[in-house]
Amino acid sequence: MFRTYSARRAACAVLILALSLPAGACMAPGPQSPLELSRFDPFAADPAAVSAAIVLDRALHLRRGDIVMRVSLDSREPGLSFDETFVLALNGHAAGELPGLAVAPNQHVQIAAIAKEDHARFQQVQQKARLAQQQTAPAGKGSLSITISGACRTGPIGHTATAHAYLRTAATSRYVPLTDQIELGRVLDGTARGSIARCGAGR
Repeated sequence: MFRTYSARRAACAVLILALSLPAGACMAPGPQSPLELSRFDPFAADPAAVSAAIVLDRALHLRRGDIVMRVSLDSREPGLSFDETFVLALNGHAAGELPGLAVAPNQHVQIAAIAKEDHARFQQVQQKARLAQQQTAPAGKGSLSITISGACRTGPIGHTATAHAYLRTAATSRYVPLTDQIELGRVLDGTARGSIARCGAGR
């Protein structure tokens, strides 16, 4: 069922930087407790509480339009399938520690959420997902992914730079990792890292 799928985080978040090179892999369940995992259901959450946290090298910064969440379900029931993308609104940088995040001294955290104007559309998706869960037949294959299609930099990006993507569905819950640690130095060589646009230089 789709609920099991989302609760176990079988979705894979794809992080794409600079030359649109994919860097990411599906992640096995981490140290979260069964209770925490049971609460991780984006399709039963308040849309205003769904929040993505992107941990990046301090010299890398996301801009408006850089981060997109895609949710889809290929249902066997007519009318219950969906494939929707949401350009997430950036809510600034995180101040202080956030539960569930691993942040190194050379990293910072940018928070993104479903834009207010998209809350109603996300609720429509949630309704279809819940109806699919209620079907006696398997709900079908569902996915939730976070994609970063660009970024800018304020300085050089070293070969040891890494990135993580996390998600949570309640303001009081821990963030759940959606990717393994992404080693940007292995994905992007020095030339590619240097080609990332300087912040303020335009797209």
